[in-house]
Formats: sequence, C-alpha cells, structure tokens
Amino acid sequence: MRALIFVMVAAACSTQPDEGNVSEGARALGIASFEVSNTTTTLTIVGRDVIHRELARLDLAIGRVTIEDDDRGEVYGRNMTVKVLEQTVRHQSEGLMPLLLPLEHRSPKVQAFLLDPQVSSVLAQWGIGLDATGSDVTANDISALTGETALMSQCQIENGTQPQAFSSSTGPCTSCTYSNACGDVMACRQFFVSGPNYGQFVCCRSTQRATERRCSSPGANAGCGTNGPNGCSPCWGADYYSSWDVPGCAVSGAALCAGSYCPL
Repeated sequence: MRALIFVMVAAACSTQPDEGNVSEGARALGIASFEVSNTTTTLTIVGRDVIHRELARLDLAIGRVTIEDDDRGEVYGRNMTVKVLEQTVRHQSEGLMPLLLPLEHRSPKVQAFLLDPQVSSVLAQWGIGLDATGSDVTANDISALTGETALMSQCQIENGTQPQAFSSSTGPCTSCTYSNACGDVMACRQFFVSGPNYGQFVCCRSTQRATERRCSSPGANAGCGTNGPNGCSPCWGADYYSSWDVPGCAVSGAALCAGSYCPL
C-alpha cells in the first residue's frame, strides 16, 4: 500500500508546474510552466499559470513569408509572433542565417518571456539569438509597467557616425537616410548602432504599424535578417492602433522623435 501511495503522489507531482525552473521575470508575469512543441518547420512555446491558462505564446514558422514592414515582397524565411498578456510583436525576416534580435526597446513583459532560459535556449536551437544589451528586467519593472516602452531620446543627425541629442522642441526628425516601404510615414528616427549598422524606428500611417529596423547595406545582415534592396531589415513590428496603443505615436506622428513612447 505504501508503494502504491508513493507512485500515485509522484505521478501527481510530475504534472504540477515546476516553478523552480521558471525565471524571476517569467514568474512575475504569472507564468508557472512552459510547453514546447515543434515540427521541422514550426515552433510553439506557451507559458501557462498554475491553473494552465495561457499567458504568453511564441509561434515561429519557416517557409514563404510576405514581409510587411520592409521593401520586398514574398521571400523564404522566418515569421514569428510573440504575444505576452495584451502585448503582441512580430518578427519577419528573409533567409535562415543566424539572427541577433535586439531587445533593449521591447517592453519588460516581452523581454521577461523571451529571456527565460526555457524560451531563449529553444530559440537558439532555431538560429535566433537575443541581444539583451541595455536590458535589465526585474519583477518590479514588470509589475509597474503600464504597457508602453521608452525609446531612445536621440536622433541620428548627419554628423559622421555620432548621434546628436534630440529634444521635442526641435520638431520631428527628418534624418532617416534609409528609405522604407511605408507610403505615409508619420515619424522616423534613425540612430547609430555599431560599425556600419544603423537603427530606425518608423511609424507608418498607411499601415498603422510601428517598426524597429536595422540598416547597413543591401544583402548584409545587421542582426535581424538579410537586408532588402534599400539596405534594411525589420527586427520587430507592432500595430499601434491596438489595446496597448500610445496616442502620441498614432496622433502626433512625432512621438518617436520626441523621445516619447511607442508600442514596441
């Protein structure tokens, strides 16, 4: 009887969330366990709470993808959607070369989910690395989050490779030297990253999307995938008319340049 009781208890415990293997940041989101499933071309990672409700989800697919935030059409590559509570961001890239996606300007919620070792280690197996430079997510960051993410309050002015400080009093930035596919740009900020690489934040009125890009030269890889013919590749994109919209980006069109907030 004792042996039978022991087996039954052990079996029951094995189905309970193993909170010891969940990072502090993921626990602050309410995540108690992760589920990972994959095929040869798809990957799904789900973070669930103690009663198995879905709190966070990552879906990655490899195949034909139409890149929405860049200057090219359908290509072969990666399409990834990350949803954490009410926030959703997307990544699309051409090719299967290794990626190093920047996280500094993602929300603490998205960072906490992606940087949990049970998520980041699986992504690494699929050739997707995460650049956490400048990221320092704690449980306090997440609990205090209102849904917006602060962006860099610098704007790249044509002055060699050095970014100059930008203030809202000087007006919207107009110094994005790399063109994009948006036919109605509300705001564009360009900033120096390293070496030949620049970054951009673009608010597009026609598609109602906000995009972070990396730019250098056509065909190169600045970390977010193969650059398109205009020299850029999208790192992350988000719909800015959404449940976590920031009116400054959608209404004024200059919030990116004003060092304000945008839903990335």
